[in-house]
Amino acid sequence: MDWSNIFANTLSVNSTSEINNSFDGNSLTIENIASASITGGEIKVNQLNIAVNTKGSVESTADSISIQNQITDSATASITNATINASELNINALSSSEYKASGVAAINDISGDVKAYISNSIINAGTGGVNINALDKSQITATSTCLDYNFTEASPVVSLDVSTALNKLNRSVEAYIDNGSDVTVTDGNLQVTADKQSKLNSSATSASATASVGLVVDVSLSGGGTFAANQIQGDVKAYVDASTIETVNSGNV
Repeated sequence: MDWSNIFANTLSVNSTSEINNSFDGNSLTIENIASASITGGEIKVNQLNIAVNTKGSVESTADSISIQNQITDSATASITNATINASELNINALSSSEYKASGVAAINDISGDVKAYISNSIINAGTGGVNINALDKSQITATSTCLDYNFTEASPVVSLDVSTALNKLNRSVEAYIDNGSDVTVTDGNLQVTADKQSKLNSSATSASATASVGLVVDVSLSGGGTFAANQIQGDVKAYVDASTIETVNSGNV
């Protein structure tokens, strides 16, 4: 869309990516990506809203084998190389997806960033202020299922697998103003917020072996054990870099 010389009362630029999937197998690769942006041009408007959201639910199940979810989930809302005159400016990026894996070895490997920003732009805002928010509310669950061995034959040889539940989240959550932007707010507030509220849960149960009462069994067992972990990488940052910001009259930063 050509953003040059737009005049309106309220302008909303929204993008949503939603996935809902139930999968039985040992490997799943998905991209859940959404972006909403204004690039270039001049906009005069009473209220400007730019919002993006990745959401949905993916559940992968493989009770007797290993399962891995390989997910790229990113949400970006931005203004770049533009001039904006608005009484109120809201830029919101949100990830609220839910991912579940269940198997003997259950692994969720999630990457992708959540970003809301203004770059190399001129912003003049009024009483509604400038609000830039990046929020991660994703929920990630890995559950290692328990295998039960019941010996009903003589001289069984059983190798007990390690029960593994692992969540890996590599995600930065950032809200910022950068690259020579000039932001002025008159009688309003300037707010730049980055927040990571993601929830990770991993649960592993060890395998068990039983024999019927009265049954004479020669049993050879090897291996076994449990491992459950959550690994979180990435920054949470809200900042202004190489830019000018100002509130005129009343208003807070």
